[in-house]
Amino acid sequence: MSDNRDFDIIEEPQEEDIIVEEEAVEEDVIVEEEILYGEEEEKAEAKSEPSEFERELENYLPTADNTTKVKQPAPSWVFSAIASAVVCVAFLVVYSILIMPNLRPRTVISYSNNQASQESGEELPANPIANTAKSVVSINGTTSYHSFFGISSSKSTCSGVVLSEDGYILTTASIIGQDGLTVTIDDKEYEAVVTGSDASRDLAVIKIEKTDLTPAVLGDSATVQMGDSVIALGNVLGEKMGTSATRGIICGINTDVILDGRTFNLLQTDAETSDGNAGGPLVNPNGEVIGMVTYAVTSENSEISFAIPSNDIKKVAESLITTGEVPQGLIIGITGNDTEHGVVVTEVVEDSPAEKAGIKADDLILRVDGTVVKSISDINKIKEQHVKGDKLKISLYREGEEMDFEVTLE
Repeated sequence: MSDNRDFDIIEEPQEEDIIVEEEAVEEDVIVEEEILYGEEEEKAEAKSEPSEFERELENYLPTADNTTKVKQPAPSWVFSAIASAVVCVAFLVVYSILIMPNLRPRTVISYSNNQASQESGEELPANPIANTAKSVVSINGTTSYHSFFGISSSKSTCSGVVLSEDGYILTTASIIGQDGLTVTIDDKEYEAVVTGSDASRDLAVIKIEKTDLTPAVLGDSATVQMGDSVIALGNVLGEKMGTSATRGIICGINTDVILDGRTFNLLQTDAETSDGNAGGPLVNPNGEVIGMVTYAVTSENSEISFAIPSNDIKKVAESLITTGEVPQGLIIGITGNDTEHGVVVTEVVEDSPAEKAGIKADDLILRVDGTVVKSISDINKIKEQHVKGDKLKISLYREGEEMDFEVTLE
């Protein structure tokens, strides 16, 4: 009897089919690996690719062999940086030359800490005259003498100008020689000692033991011109009245005034003064001291005051403060008489610069350094513009002939 059931026939895979499938699988794996590798490579390239700034900077960095790569022109930001630097430098130059000087404090000549001609570095105050008035002091001297009633005393009063913060004060030499000197500042008296004096110039310097004083500013009297406004400061009636001010103008420059046989070269002003003003300052509108009031001449209708120029004060005050001695002037070595035609030499000092140069008595001096002179004062004015060792050219008339000589100042 036969069996009619159906059977599924399973065919054994052939060896060729198996090989094909394995190759297909391998191809899929390879494709996947290539895809993964490609993605990683793209990421690596993206990661290692420099930015635009880095690429530009790389052109200016040295390589391993210390050479610089210059592959392309400088980038725009370099030019911008250079342009900004040039603008900044230009601004600083303009600022320092044109703007900065106007912002710096105005400097003036004054005496401080025993040194002359020092820059104070202070700006002018709103009221320079009132500020200078703080430097004006009252000086009192007492003289004792014998009288019918026994020993009596008299009191003299003048003014003074503070030269330094540590107590040096300029005043008139006429106050020197008193039995006692006191200085009144802010209603308080201080004993004063004489540092030195020059009676021939009516100048003296005294010292008090006080600090933090307000020194006056000494201006340049060489710049003073006829008609300039001036103010005389001083203690007209002593410490009781305090400092007062009178206004005037410069009436004369290089005015020769003869006192006790000596010729003084002074500034002349119509600012009203009195005996108490002697030793006080004559100031310009900036509050700078251009002179020290020395004395006044009063007539029926007017009064003329005279002041020692500040440039003459500086030389004497500096010497008196530092050495206590009067500065010695330059020497030519002649005496003479003033005439309308020149200076007639009356005597030549032995072994003097004039004798060494060949100048003789009875010579008529016509010119000094090319300037016509008619007085000893004219010669001295020219001489004071020089220093020791300078040569003066002196033109003179002798026995009908004009001659030139060179005198070396000593």
